[in-house]
Amino acid sequence: MLALAGTVFLGIGYYIALTTESPLEAIPKFFLAVICVIIGTYALFIAGSIAFLKFLKGRKHFYYQTKHFVSVSGMIYRMKQNGAGLANICILSTIVLVMISATASLYLGIDDVISSRYPRESRIKTSFSTPEQDRQVRQIAEEVYGKYDVKMVETMEYHSGSFASVLDGERFLKENEVSQEDMMEVCQVYLIPLEDYNQMEGMSVSLAQDEMLVYVSNEKKELPGTLAFGERRYHVIQQLKELKFAGSSTQNMTEDYYVILPDMESINGILKAMYQDSGMKEEYIQEASVISYTLQSNLEGTEENCKKAIAELRATFEASGIPGFYETRQEGKEGMFSVYGGLLFIGIYLGILFLMATVLIIYYKQISEGYEDRERYQIMQKVGMSKKEVRDSIKSQILLVFFLPLGASILHITVAFKVLTKLLAGFGFTNTMLFLGCTVAVSLLFAVFYIIIFAVTAREYYKIVE
Repeated sequence: MLALAGTVFLGIGYYIALTTESPLEAIPKFFLAVICVIIGTYALFIAGSIAFLKFLKGRKHFYYQTKHFVSVSGMIYRMKQNGAGLANICILSTIVLVMISATASLYLGIDDVISSRYPRESRIKTSFSTPEQDRQVRQIAEEVYGKYDVKMVETMEYHSGSFASVLDGERFLKENEVSQEDMMEVCQVYLIPLEDYNQMEGMSVSLAQDEMLVYVSNEKKELPGTLAFGERRYHVIQQLKELKFAGSSTQNMTEDYYVILPDMESINGILKAMYQDSGMKEEYIQEASVISYTLQSNLEGTEENCKKAIAELRATFEASGIPGFYETRQEGKEGMFSVYGGLLFIGIYLGILFLMATVLIIYYKQISEGYEDRERYQIMQKVGMSKKEVRDSIKSQILLVFFLPLGASILHITVAFKVLTKLLAGFGFTNTMLFLGCTVAVSLLFAVFYIIIFAVTAREYYKIVE
């Protein structure tokens, strides 16, 4: 029964890991999968291995061969004695592989995260957009940058409105229509006027009043031909494959929809429709339905001048009283190096602690096995087995027993790879190939270290039994 329960728990854990699609649902599901896999691992090492060996023992044509008889009998004894300890080694090994490969990937992939979060070197975003305020923001930026001989290049500026919702079929739900069960499906919707889209993308698209373009951060998502916002319905004339100013979408754990609409009136109409009769307070509706203005650009100038310009622009912008924020790629990078560097340190530190625990368990197991096997070693020689036959039999058992946890831990991280990529996506990391490379490299290094530790402790084992 315990072996069957272990198989079920391990299967549930693997199923969760392989079927998780959203970064938002990856967090709770990952920990549920971890618990199931830990239970399954202990149950299978303690009872599953013995059940399998007893199955082999029941196959008489297989069991009653000299090499199989000794090996299977010895393995049954060893697994009864060491099942829980081997499960400990497997779990600790898996933790080491996951922690070091994940934190190393985050640290090495900072540049990818930065380029995704910050499509341009500087960004100003203001709320309650008006033509006068937008001109003032642009003027402040140009004057400060110009003062330090810094040029704004590859500039993008656009207006947007946004709201959180759930896409139910072809209809975006209002806030009061979203149930607790729908929370994992929450998405962020950004409404962009066609004029700004054409200017930034270098296009000359035209839209009727009931038409829209849509870009979804989830490339696999296929949209229906019509989308509804409250009572307002629009035809999706094209689902865009890329959008220049949507670079930060991978930073979010939710699915993002960028909706290109004919004009600002359409955006205001949709915001009004989504918040009307939503049960929200009026002041919150007014704050949530504002149109924001974003100005982002790359900077040309010396590093020193750029730093001075950024510092003065920040102070000038804050002193202006305009609601919004100003951020730069360099400051974001410095912050991420601090955070991800700390995570890497913690990952390596804890990884070393778990690795030391693994080494101690392996060493203890080898030494205790040596004292237990010394008498059995002598008995097998007395019943007629040669020294070489005895040594080969015990060696095969030892190899299988101590390398089973390593193989199981590599299997665990292989199955968990997909859900781990979803967890890392929550940190803005989407470079799957880098994570794969780090995982393979860490696994190989760990395997080499594991083999070295085994070889060193095995030498002590043979000294004891002989």
